[in-house]
Amino acid sequence: MKLALDNSLPEPLFSLIVSAIIILSIVILSLFDRINLPGLIGLVMLGVILGLSLLNTIDSTLLSISAEVRLLALIVILMRAGLGLNRRVIKKTGHVVLRLDPFSLPLLYLLT
Repeated sequence: MKLALDNSLPEPLFSLIVSAIIILSIVILSLFDRINLPGLIGLVMLGVILGLSLLNTIDSTLLSISAEVRLLALIVILMRAGLGLNRRVIKKTGHVVLRLDPFSLPLLYLLT
């Protein structure tokens, strides 16, 4: 997938900024893990500090690809959630969940 980027930043500087954000994220995650807080809180705080709210260090080039990054994050979250499912638990509770959803009634009859 080719990303459409502005020419506001040279490619080496763009790569350096992205690398710095990734390294800062890893540092924040490990720091919050040591103090027994969810890493997501630290990442949100980092986004607020680096983002448009305070320091405004994120360039418009990075903001132009934010839709692609959000889609990639959604894919990763859904894959991790799907891989964490337990088949036995789904078999036990699946029929109850299907009964709660009126659109899945045809599926309920197919499964029973």
